[in-house]
Amino acid sequence: MHRVLYPRRAGRIPTDSQSLRLAHGLDSSVLDDIRAVGAVLGPRVPELIGDFYSWLMRLPEFAQFFSSGKLLTRVKGQQTDYWLDFLHAEIDEAYVERRRIIGQVHARIELGLLIYLQAMEFVSAWMRREIEANAQLLGEHPQALFAIRKLIKFDSAVVVDTYAKRTAHRLAEQQERLEHVAGVMRAVTEGDLGHLIAPSGPEDQLGQSLNDMVQSLRNI
Repeated sequence: MHRVLYPRRAGRIPTDSQSLRLAHGLDSSVLDDIRAVGAVLGPRVPELIGDFYSWLMRLPEFAQFFSSGKLLTRVKGQQTDYWLDFLHAEIDEAYVERRRIIGQVHARIELGLLIYLQAMEFVSAWMRREIEANAQLLGEHPQALFAIRKLIKFDSAVVVDTYAKRTAHRLAEQQERLEHVAGVMRAVTEGDLGHLIAPSGPEDQLGQSLNDMVQSLRNI
């Protein structure tokens, strides 16, 4: 009977919105200020998205990650929802989880953290400009700029943390897989053909090629 080696799987990242809010100073007064900004800027989020993509189109990442108009339209819709969610400022478990998903997706598609942080800074500057131009809003909510900046830092911290953990897990899995491959190869060089490696999926050419080699050696 042949032994198949399976890599271990990473565990689930825990979520605690209250402790995260406390750590980032997002108390009720800060969230109230953000919602006041949302009442003014929420209807203008499509304008924000338009200005954002006018900026993004000048960067090399645009052509790399937006290969079709259909994809671009879908992502624009998702970003519209994101910033409306941001300005609604209901920071609960679901809100944090939505930010974690963004970090996971960015890690999966290997979108660099630098471009993500530059994008957040663009939005921060856009909102700062619009808030500073609204004397009534600033008069009623003098801490509005500070509040927006706090939540942007909160979102960025959650995304960056998730991105880093996802990337670390992937690298650890790759390292473990390489160790499995090396173990099978070492066994082959010692004349032991009783080991195979479990392919990680249909596109795992390395695992399939290694198993094919072992099977061929058995037939000699």
